[in-house]
Amino acid sequence: MDTAPTLDTEFFAGTPQSWEMTDNIYDTKFWYADDGTERDFNQFLPRQFASAEVSADGTEWTFVMRDDLVDQNGDRATTEDFMYSIDRAFGVQAVNGFLLLLMNVTSADQFEAVDDFTIKMTLADFSPLVQPIFTLSFIPILNKDIVESHATDDDPWALGWMATNAAGFGPYYIEENTAGQQTVLRANPNYWAGKPDIDRIIYRAVPESSNRVSALLSGAVDMALALSGTELSSIQDNDNVELSAFEGNNITTIIANNAVPPFDDPLVRQALAYAAPYDEVIAIFDGWASPIKSYIPPMFPGYTDEYFPYETDLDKARQLIAESGVETPISATLTYADHRPENERVAVAVKSAWEEIGVNIDLNKVTFGTFADISNSRDFEMIMTAALQSHAIDILYGMEIFSGAGLFGFLNYGNYANAEVHALFDAGRFETDNAARLDIAREIQRIMAEDPPWIVLATPQYVVSHRPGVEGILWPPDEGLRFWEMRLTE
Repeated sequence: MDTAPTLDTEFFAGTPQSWEMTDNIYDTKFWYADDGTERDFNQFLPRQFASAEVSADGTEWTFVMRDDLVDQNGDRATTEDFMYSIDRAFGVQAVNGFLLLLMNVTSADQFEAVDDFTIKMTLADFSPLVQPIFTLSFIPILNKDIVESHATDDDPWALGWMATNAAGFGPYYIEENTAGQQTVLRANPNYWAGKPDIDRIIYRAVPESSNRVSALLSGAVDMALALSGTELSSIQDNDNVELSAFEGNNITTIIANNAVPPFDDPLVRQALAYAAPYDEVIAIFDGWASPIKSYIPPMFPGYTDEYFPYETDLDKARQLIAESGVETPISATLTYADHRPENERVAVAVKSAWEEIGVNIDLNKVTFGTFADISNSRDFEMIMTAALQSHAIDILYGMEIFSGAGLFGFLNYGNYANAEVHALFDAGRFETDNAARLDIAREIQRIMAEDPPWIVLATPQYVVSHRPGVEGILWPPDEGLRFWEMRLTE
């Protein structure tokens, strides 16, 4: 793994490294309750917002900031810092402004600083995403004076400085940041919840997973991430290692571009799903992955496997290809990234399986950066992603960002265009009753089983390999470990 490509949440690179840095530098407005071992994604707890009140129709929110948000220099956050952060989001017009739009905030004028610590937010319409989005480290409260001190006429929002530095009020601050080598975080002695138990975090770049294993076993590091299933199995009985494993929200998925023939035909996508080598893919993860039978990870409230018909059945797949009228062989290029250990083996397994039904795949292995560019272009035949996930735990939001229309389907890489599904997303976006929203999610899953947007293969576990004595590790929805939750007992 490498260091974070950027520390500016406006230009987030989508890597766990970026999450781990920003989650610990900036903190969040709300966070999820937990019992010490699992999080409760239906219960939000205040963090940087000490309290929140909402009107009966859900369009007016009043937030009271904590009055003890103090950074390592002793600077205290006020609504002036918050309002500057909102202005910057709309001024830069990148990720944070986009997330505000998802909350039905189209202008900074919808925020009002009532006093030094009270903020009023007025929405154009009800949004169920306010609290889920505010559990993310996006839209952080920035230290206005520090950011402005690094702004120039050519760079009024200090984009250059913010890419490698930070100005937050979170549990940690940047002590050192050497791209491609290591980032060092130091505990904020003035943190509102008390100085974190772990004073110093050295996040070291070790690109090869085998070298990360060696470093962990030798005691050179306390924790290693992104190991392959085979590597995890090889160390799980070692007395000097503990594995904290969680059923996460990643999905290993093949996205066949729905806008590119013949993958615009649901029968062809059904055939690919019936020809997928599900058991072989699970075996590649060596027991560190689970089957998935819908189009949202099983840990999301509202997930159902009731409608999912797919299991490996080559005869059924051939029958569907014949019904589609598409001539075989079908040829396509499958692009995948090199950043996860199992990706290549899964791609090879899929290629071999689909050849049995007359679908010939050329494999295209690229760097993660190139893969991100290809995915965002939406101009490809097939991609394989191992990180199809929603970091805000809301089932309709989680499905819509990957398969919705327009702004709300901003990660709909495969150009899925089911009008009935999109109408249900529209209805769910403004539905205030949670039970009704879950019913909508259930109906969407039923339709998607008949008109599959992608071919879902498995849900890999999220596993943290660490030495004994590192406690307080809980599963993070964005794969960014919260070091402020952890403690050392040895």
